[in-house]
Amino acid sequence: MQAVRVALVSPQYPPQLGGVEHHVSQLAEHLAAAGDDVEVLTLADGGAEEAAVVDGVTVRRLPAWAAGTHVPVPRGLRAALRNGRYDVVHAHNYHSLLPLVAATAGTGRLVVTLHYHGRSPSRGRDVLLRGFRPVGRRVVRAARAVICVSESERALAMADLGVAPDRVRVIPNGVDVARLRAAEPYPDEPPVVLSLGRLEAYKRVDRLMEAFGRVDRDAQLVVVGDGPERARLQQAAAAAAPGRVRVLGRVSDDEVARWLSTARVVVSLSELEAFGLTLLEGASVGAAVVASDIPAHREVAQQIGPGVRVVPRDAAPADVARLLTDALDGPRLDPVPARTWAEVAAATRQVYAEVVADRGPA
Repeated sequence: MQAVRVALVSPQYPPQLGGVEHHVSQLAEHLAAAGDDVEVLTLADGGAEEAAVVDGVTVRRLPAWAAGTHVPVPRGLRAALRNGRYDVVHAHNYHSLLPLVAATAGTGRLVVTLHYHGRSPSRGRDVLLRGFRPVGRRVVRAARAVICVSESERALAMADLGVAPDRVRVIPNGVDVARLRAAEPYPDEPPVVLSLGRLEAYKRVDRLMEAFGRVDRDAQLVVVGDGPERARLQQAAAAAAPGRVRVLGRVSDDEVARWLSTARVVVSLSELEAFGLTLLEGASVGAAVVASDIPAHREVAQQIGPGVRVVPRDAAPADVARLLTDALDGPRLDPVPARTWAEVAAATRQVYAEVVADRGPA
């Protein structure tokens, strides 16, 4: 396949990191390494437009309308997408307004990766999401291809948004296996239970802290990530297990790799996920996995194989503590094979090739 000019539209980009942003940054870097002309359009931290080339990727940060809200939109995004320089526009995150803006820009060759949860634990946001579905259906109809990161997300998107089966592709998230396995564990640390991800209420890190306080082992809970729940969780840490819970906030990619290499157990008690990337990352370096019983986690558990400890939705803190204890007491697992980000980029480039070759109406 010859090189393509692609615009990746993302709510944020490193150093602002969540699961979507990590996906986009890995995809961008590997597409650029394959020879594509990659430009990321995302939100600026301040009020002025910024542009820089990072690892072969042009990153344009645009000032936002409604900055500081849950649905900021970069000013000038529609105009940027209409300039005709892109072969493919690839918009990410249904739960933002970016795919909608991209769909209304009239670019023609639109690909959307949904990262679709289907609902929100917030009653108010859940009502908004349901009300947005008619608009969301228009977005997916405008897309030449829709990418989901799991079969469970695909089923949800088809049911809720009417995604046509012939337009949906499942390309699971990748793992930077070589980097994780080369990372040096932190020396002289007591056994680590690791929680890694954006600190949002639906991630239920507070539930994990409460359960960890009941774990009678010489172990520590390390929470890596940033988000609106950080301050509350830092306060809760001291009460949950004094001296045994560390909320580190945002750390570098190298530090993330070292913590994953150090962890005895990787945990996610999240209520909503399109995938379960941190669980797969932990398993790829031999950590035990404890995961909430949601469809995306069950799908990742099938890939990891025996040994995943699944937490029922109604499990009491003592029940969660028993699962954590069991995981801490067990041996490290054999590293699980995982798809690399280079393979994800190659599969995505195949979707681009199909979209570029498709001359029919969207």
